[in-house]
Amino acid sequence: MDRPRDEVIGFWTDRERLDRALAGWATLEQLDDRRWRCVARDRAGGDTEWRAEITVDGPGTLRWRVEDGPVPQEGRIELADAPQGRGTEIRAELRYRSGPVRRVFGLIGGDDPDLALRDTLRRVKSLIECGQVMDTRDDPSGRSPRQEKATGKVREKLMTGGRA
Repeated sequence: MDRPRDEVIGFWTDRERLDRALAGWATLEQLDDRRWRCVARDRAGGDTEWRAEITVDGPGTLRWRVEDGPVPQEGRIELADAPQGRGTEIRAELRYRSGPVRRVFGLIGGDDPDLALRDTLRRVKSLIECGQVMDTRDDPSGRSPRQEKATGKVREKLMTGGRA
């Protein structure tokens, strides 16, 4: 990411800016100093809700733990200065338990935690570097429904790093 580490850390700890990264698919509500309530909209039009505890460990590590939600998970984001002063490197780790059937349906339905984390990191990068999120989904580009479906398949393939 082409920004200094302090600026990137400031983003992750500022609720208003984090809300912008999640705009359109999730809302955040801070319950206390460490706990948050998140409501995400799924593709079927329903809502999924969970509560997470978020902590900042030192100058460059953010941790979260979800216990009250559909998929218990925990994760960590580490921020480090990139070599030769070229901004900030972001390393993310996500752990969750999911059976193979749920994993397949999550990938097919787009409800996979890995995909959600990758999408959020892309949105954060765009917001920090450009001040806005560029998204072409549901863009009236003149593509036919068949072309939109093919584009969606390619997008999902890219988001999963070729897996799926």
